[in-house]
Amino acid sequence: MSRLSLKVSYWLSDCSTPDRGNLFVIPGSHLHNAIDLPEDGSAPQDAVAICCDPGDAVLFDRRLWHSASPNNSDVTRKAIFIGYGYRWPRPKDDMTIPEAVLTRNDPIRRQLLGDDTNANGKFSPQRDAVPLRNWLEQQQLI
Repeated sequence: MSRLSLKVSYWLSDCSTPDRGNLFVIPGSHLHNAIDLPEDGSAPQDAVAICCDPGDAVLFDRRLWHSASPNNSDVTRKAIFIGYGYRWPRPKDDMTIPEAVLTRNDPIRRQLLGDDTNANGKFSPQRDAVPLRNWLEQQQLI
């Protein structure tokens, strides 16, 4: 199974010991479409807490089952998560942006909000479906 996207978590707070809201992952879970979660809300038996110092970055396959763990400390968990994927993977949830919000934004922001010029724009984008390219050309950056 090919990797289509990845995530990076950049840690701002000290999560170097467990129980600080660490990133939990289940090794090998990217190979399965479902996992069994304990009914009592506890972490799955195979979950591993990733311990990070401030400034650490963790790169992982987006398909890896992951979550935050309980924070039982006085340290506020702060991290930045950034995802990267090809243009054509779609979100799993149905995020709907009201038309009033879309019309208030420029074409680049509309694209970032998930708007597209047509249903095939994710797979075979035409010039209008890639407004950032037009802007870069206008700025003589490409």
